[in-house]
Amino acid sequence: MFKRLVIKKLFNRFDYDIKLNFQDTDNLILLTAPNGFGKSTILKIIDYFFNKNFIDLEKINFEEIIFYINNDSVSITKFTDGRFITLKFIHSDKSTYTYNLRLRTRRNQIDIIENRFPFLEKIGPDEWLDSRYERLISNKDIEYEFGINLREHRLIGSESTDLERKWLNSITSTSNVEFISTERLFDKDNKLAVTRMSEKISQIIRVNNREQFIVSKKQENSFPKRVMDKLERNRPLAVGEIVEKINKLKFFNENYNKNEIFGPTNLEQDIIDKLYSEEISQNKSFLLVLNEYISDALNKTKKVEPLAKKLELFTRSINTLFIFKSIHITSDEGIIVKNYEGEPINLDSLSSGEQHLLIMIATLIFESEKIDLVLLDEPEISLHPAWQEQFINIIDSIKKLNNIKIIISTHSPSLIGENWNGVIELAELFEREETIND
Repeated sequence: MFKRLVIKKLFNRFDYDIKLNFQDTDNLILLTAPNGFGKSTILKIIDYFFNKNFIDLEKINFEEIIFYINNDSVSITKFTDGRFITLKFIHSDKSTYTYNLRLRTRRNQIDIIENRFPFLEKIGPDEWLDSRYERLISNKDIEYEFGINLREHRLIGSESTDLERKWLNSITSTSNVEFISTERLFDKDNKLAVTRMSEKISQIIRVNNREQFIVSKKQENSFPKRVMDKLERNRPLAVGEIVEKINKLKFFNENYNKNEIFGPTNLEQDIIDKLYSEEISQNKSFLLVLNEYISDALNKTKKVEPLAKKLELFTRSINTLFIFKSIHITSDEGIIVKNYEGEPINLDSLSSGEQHLLIMIATLIFESEKIDLVLLDEPEISLHPAWQEQFINIIDSIKKLNNIKIIISTHSPSLIGENWNGVIELAELFEREETIND
């Protein structure tokens, strides 16, 4: 478990000792401070470390960072020789790992140069042509003039062969971290993020429905044999046992299967009343067959129940906040928005605040299944204060459903609400450290 983060001289100024007591804050921590204290940067530091994005970590201005994870700690420092920035990782057991450009192979350096600087063309073993000035330069000149930019995200050497880095991989792999930045409206391909998310939800539903179809086919193939086996055993079956299953199936359909996303069940409204009629309640063979049919239908719902709960929480959360609009989910179209007259509204016509809200909540619900820790940067951006007050309640439901920990950076009192137990005030931490140092 990630328990503590110490940062020394962030931006050459701030010393922070951040204790992450998730067990005491119901898995929600809020970093708050005025602008300029590094809230967002702290989230990025966490993201870069656990996702091994050391190229961006080395760009941050700091003296030392120490991660405390379970019973281990990792200290990160950096230095430069005038051209290259080097990160040094030191484990609490004294194991070390050094990350810098000089660990790259010559072939990788050439690839980076050719991709990053199209005006440079390699024309010999030690010669490059700079087309901007029609001049020839050497490998040494390239390294001197462009070396500080010749970086890449990937470390050379696989995890199975890079023995020096194995301990660091084991530490960073203790948490799966997802960072949700303030740039939420467009994805990395510059496509409207809410449109992409709608497509993704549709795809998730279709995948689940295919899995449900496979279960259904297996049930159909084995149904005759199962029924005959149970008829031979002649086990007594009470009507109440079937009624209990029918009620569970009805509950699922009413709460999680709107628009018949997971297919129709075709249960008659008065089926329970008919079961208690003398003619049917005494027909043991019919009850046994019906019980097997209802059991199969119930088992199919269990297959899709995790997704069904996510879809229900998503639609309920958004519809609680949206005014004069509501969202609906279908397997074909994903997210559908309608006005109160029932007319469809294009996703790209939603306000920026509505799009921000959709993206944040959808990302937290549908993309954090295999995530341990979510870092959410300033969710209050573009959100009305009334939405901010209700947002934490939605966050609370999501983290319980997906069993995740969440760190939020914010300076919105409306968003914090009454959740001061989980607040870490960076300005107070900084002043405390300054007082101790004095």
